[in-house]
Amino acid sequence: MTIENVDETTSKLIIATTALEDTGEYSCEFDTDNEKLEFINTPTYHEFLEGSTAVIPCQATGLPEVDIKWQKSNDGRGLAITTATSGFVCDRITVLEDRSLRIANTRQGDQGTYTCEASIKGRPISERKAISIVINAHAVCVPSPPSSDETRYVFNSDRSMLTIPSVVRGDFGEYTCIATNKIGEDSGSIILDGTEHPTVSVSESVMVVSPGMNISVTCEGSGHPAPKVKWVRKDTRAEMVLGSTLEFKKVQPSDGGLYTCVGSNSAGTDTEDFLLQTLPGTPSQFRVIPGPASASIILEANLVDGGSPITQYILEWKQEDEENWSQATFQLNDSLVVTPLRPYTKYSIRFATENSLGLGGFSTPQTVRTLAKGEPDSPVLMTKLSTVEKDSFTIPLGKPEKGGSPILHYVIRFKSDVDGEDWKQMQVPSNATGIELSGLHYNSSYQMEVTAVNLNGSSSPTPFRFSVPEAQPSKTGMSKAGVIGIVLFIFLLLLLVVDATCCYTNRCGLLMFLANGVQSEVTCDKAPLTKFEKAPPTSDPATEA
Repeated sequence: MTIENVDETTSKLIIATTALEDTGEYSCEFDTDNEKLEFINTPTYHEFLEGSTAVIPCQATGLPEVDIKWQKSNDGRGLAITTATSGFVCDRITVLEDRSLRIANTRQGDQGTYTCEASIKGRPISERKAISIVINAHAVCVPSPPSSDETRYVFNSDRSMLTIPSVVRGDFGEYTCIATNKIGEDSGSIILDGTEHPTVSVSESVMVVSPGMNISVTCEGSGHPAPKVKWVRKDTRAEMVLGSTLEFKKVQPSDGGLYTCVGSNSAGTDTEDFLLQTLPGTPSQFRVIPGPASASIILEANLVDGGSPITQYILEWKQEDEENWSQATFQLNDSLVVTPLRPYTKYSIRFATENSLGLGGFSTPQTVRTLAKGEPDSPVLMTKLSTVEKDSFTIPLGKPEKGGSPILHYVIRFKSDVDGEDWKQMQVPSNATGIELSGLHYNSSYQMEVTAVNLNGSSSPTPFRFSVPEAQPSKTGMSKAGVIGIVLFIFLLLLLVVDATCCYTNRCGLLMFLANGVQSEVTCDKAPLTKFEKAPPTSDPATEA
């Protein structure tokens, strides 16, 4: 007699050769720490009155230990509802110690299908049960008038025409007219349908949360036909989600602000706002301008307020070798200037913003060195009076504060925006009333820095950008006399061509006349004899004698 294991949960008893003494009753005993997962005392349908507290039980048995999780799955995506540590934010919805789901101050938006998921810890075994929740509103009785109520349904004398004054949604439906006589009857039907202006309502009008939390807001719409619901951000009008649930994963300060639920159908549109508030964002786009005994913070972009207006600024600074930060508070209308500081000293400066919820994060510290005492202020450029003429640029100079010492000269550095272009530098005397740059490239943008110099050092540069447009082609005009001269030249040229043709073909014309005249003149000319020539013999008798 042997016992053989079939698998980890099954075994069998083997009696190889049975004998009479093997007759009897055999018992199989087993011990296990596992128990089948099974729901108990878990109804699948509940009704609650709006405004009451709902407790939905979910109990399951199994070994070694059962874990319960809840989900709401109205929108098909499944919104996890566990405990407060899960990050789901809704003060009204909690999970009790006995794993029942508790919904305080129930609303219409809470109704739907909830899923209770039971699983055995440490084992891939789980069971799910869908539980329907219905939230009933407080009853408001509106009696439906009977069909014989002549004040509600009005008929003509032979009841062939029905008039319904002040149609309401309850009047929508199918109406049948039945006509009868002695021979028989016949009927006709009509469907009365209409539209109802949409209305929307949000589950939360204001939510105050900390950065990093997860939240969701639902928007319920009603009307006929059923309205389409979407969420948009109010300040940018950007569409956030098409559907009734607006969900945020790990809220950031930039998420703060007003959001609008929009419900629309063929009858119109309805909206309702939701405000999300959190701590303000960490400043990032700013620069620090040092002075002899101060440093100014210049904002280069709007600050993120987290959905709640910024109330004040907190500035902190310290020297390079210090550990502790000095701090000052500034109101919204104050200039962000740290003072007093030591001249020509390195400082680290940072700042943060505060709203009604608290203080946001501090910016990354910026390191600056204050200016030496007595340096002049930055030069004043009269930018509105600047001019560009051809390849030259001119801008008038104002008179800056000298810093207790006369200005020696101004240093001008400029370069075009072309890659690889080097900075060029020039100086103008202290009594100069303006700056003129010439020999610039056409169709180019330039950046320029102007620095004032005195015996104590150089000021902070004043930057400026300008552009040189494309070169304009010079306009050339032709006078009336020039046009006449060109016409006469063409006429004479044509005359010569015609005359040359006549001279060559017909032996006539002005050129032929001139040619014959020259030939006659040469023939009749009595040129003197050279020493190699002799006079021809004469036929005069007197001479021969």
